[in-house]
Amino acid sequence: MTLEQRIEALEREVSELKQQARESNELVTVVQHATQAAAHDLQQIVAQQQATKKYRAAMSITVDPLV
Repeated sequence: MTLEQRIEALEREVSELKQQARESNELVTVVQHATQAAAHDLQQIVAQQQATKKYRAAMSITVDPLV
């Protein structure tokens, strides 16, 4: 393999590695967005559970089941 061929092969390898890095960065971005969405969903679920607990506690105080 001549020096010129070796340089061309290395340039192709560098190009492939750059493409892989771009794809990896895109994947990281997708995972970050999915994580943020999941965290938001979890916050909504927790808030809904807390509201349900408060509602049930309020109802148990205001409603007398023996009446």
